[in-house]
Amino acid sequence: MFSATLANPALLFRLLTCLQKSDKLAVIRLTVPKVSFIVTSTSTDGVHIWAGVDSPTLFEDYVLGEPSVFLEVDLAYLTRALKSAHTGAIVSTAVQLVIRESQPFLSFQSVRERGSAMPSVVHDVPCSVLSTDAAAHLVEPALPPPQVQIMLPPLKSLRTAIAHMKSIGSQLAIHGNMDGDLTFRVQADMVAVAAHYHNLEHPQVEGFHRDATQVAAAKVDIKKFMLCLASSRVSPSDVICCIIEGRCVVLYAMLDDLYITYYIPVIHL
Repeated sequence: MFSATLANPALLFRLLTCLQKSDKLAVIRLTVPKVSFIVTSTSTDGVHIWAGVDSPTLFEDYVLGEPSVFLEVDLAYLTRALKSAHTGAIVSTAVQLVIRESQPFLSFQSVRERGSAMPSVVHDVPCSVLSTDAAAHLVEPALPPPQVQIMLPPLKSLRTAIAHMKSIGSQLAIHGNMDGDLTFRVQADMVAVAAHYHNLEHPQVEGFHRDATQVAAAKVDIKKFMLCLASSRVSPSDVICCIIEGRCVVLYAMLDDLYITYYIPVIHL
């Protein structure tokens, strides 16, 4: 049903560590052009995560017996298997979906360098194969256009600022405009702390008219927002913040053929 050789195990490992920060389980959707990773469990407290990678970026000798295959996996087990697959002593790693005693597994077989004491290592990751009907609810949220979409500042400095704010309050107020300004603010009874960023860029989106006077604001759970900044592990080239007032804040992290989308629900007061 599915087999391949990993073309970029290091990238896949970094992606999985991002997702593992948010939840225990994920659904992998395999298609010929793209591999998607979906986290929508109730344990994410309403945060939906969708990630996608062009299949040639992840796989070589890719064989898929059906138009699409949905696999539910434990991210901790999968990350552990990938951790060993991208070490320096590994020459190549093949993965395939196998059935053993009625239990499906993603089986990873890593070949070590010649002369190693153990020529190969096998990791079997248990998974569940979902039917098309069982996976029918896995669709990205349908949302109206954002009032503001703006590039985030460098994630390293932003993570430092938000981590400091998290010790002060639990709700993060985000205010942005279409003139390069973005503010993060947290407030407690006796103190308020804000981080102001200016001269930020705006993405060029077809059909979206930029109005420099447009502003938008939202309030989100600061812990949820902090978890979404784990996308720094894949070193994205750009991260776009979209504010949809009354609905959610969306973060798009992009790197070449990889993207991660975080849907963070707003707090209604």
